[in-house]
Amino acid sequence: MEERLSISEITPLTTEWTCKVQTVDKFRPRDSRDQQVHFQTIIVQDVNEEQICVILYGDDIKRCDNLFGLFETYLISTAKVRYPQPYSLHIGQFECIVDRFTIVESIPKTNEKEVPLPPPSRLSVISFADVEQQPSGVEFDLLAVMANCGAMQYTADQTKRFQEAIVMDNTKKPLFFTIWEDLASNEGIELPRQVRQLQEYPVILAKRIVSRLATRYNSTILINPLYVQATELRNWVDENKEMLIEYTVKSSAESASSLNLVAVDDEILSVLSIATQTSSAEIFYAEGEISLPEHFQRFYLLRCSECNHLVRSKIKREIQCINCRLPRMLIPRCHFEVEITDETGTTTATVSEGLGERMLSTTAEQIYDIINIKNELFPVAHINQLLADKLFRIQLQRSSSRTPDKNAGSLVLLSYTEKPTMFLPEESASVGDAERIMEEESILGTNAKATKKRKREPSTLLKPQ
Repeated sequence: MEERLSISEITPLTTEWTCKVQTVDKFRPRDSRDQQVHFQTIIVQDVNEEQICVILYGDDIKRCDNLFGLFETYLISTAKVRYPQPYSLHIGQFECIVDRFTIVESIPKTNEKEVPLPPPSRLSVISFADVEQQPSGVEFDLLAVMANCGAMQYTADQTKRFQEAIVMDNTKKPLFFTIWEDLASNEGIELPRQVRQLQEYPVILAKRIVSRLATRYNSTILINPLYVQATELRNWVDENKEMLIEYTVKSSAESASSLNLVAVDDEILSVLSIATQTSSAEIFYAEGEISLPEHFQRFYLLRCSECNHLVRSKIKREIQCINCRLPRMLIPRCHFEVEITDETGTTTATVSEGLGERMLSTTAEQIYDIINIKNELFPVAHINQLLADKLFRIQLQRSSSRTPDKNAGSLVLLSYTEKPTMFLPEESASVGDAERIMEEESILGTNAKATKKRKREPSTLLKPQ
């Protein structure tokens, strides 16, 4: 008689076993790199939320196409268990092969004798605040709301398909998200319709994505997954539906495929009150002027070309990186301070990478050449002249990690948008002034007519005798 076991109790030597599992992730069938093997990977977990990879090969993929539905419960009996292969996902110590000799039984939700497993809760997602701190190439999972999604695009050489999207969390922080290739052609087809036409704003679980917030060959996107955390985020969507609809309109460009990453309207804090905000997970919004401080800055830091680990050194050279432990070249990253000023005071924030390069209209490599190769000062006065007399809407956050020149908790500038200002010509009058002038002219005109009329009328006074 087969024995009911948990995933951790099953080994390649275990015989006559049965395990109740729930499907929590499912890849599309694919070929191995040498095109010799056609296989499909499915991730299941048991009642203890321990996970294992299920592998299907060749004809068994089609044979099981009606099985392993996402978040459905199954009984698997006597599957072949082995150590993971080099091309496999290393989820656990072992993986199991489901073939024509394996017994897989579906458990309907209405089954009274065999109760389906409850919605899963095991997630190792990172917060939006920690996305920028993820090392290059390291995979992670992200739970988010799809706030906007563009149409399909192609790279310049027409060889790859992709979509731009904007995702958001319950702190209302928007981030760009790029969906590539098969995911763009499948899940990506449905997402724009749900967001732009139906205004449903699905919750997505993007698995095994990388720090530039993009999918990879082994990424998956689960739409409205049944995780407990996703249900909580779904409730947040329902409570903020009007805000999301407004944001979709505001972040959409003229082209159906392009999007604009803009801030969500939120409470505007004064510079003085920002000093009392200490949470690194919260985003602050302010309005004020931006300028570069007068003190000397190098406007760059150096980082490992492999893992982006920052160092204190200011000279480009090859090093043995202490983080990834590989011999790698140091490359510059744009990094500098700005001052933000409103009527309550001035505070300092750090600007880095692409945002900093756009503000300076200069790349990090060009900055390095000016400071280190040409041994010149960066033209601060010119940048301040471009920023002068402009009011900006500013998005800020406290850093959750430290850099060579800043401690954790320092302010980081996430985005800034110039606020339009309406200027009236110096000689022109306001609407109120114009109405008052017209009224005065009307009164003067009436008085003048009355005077002329009186001059034409004969006098009724008696002449003195």
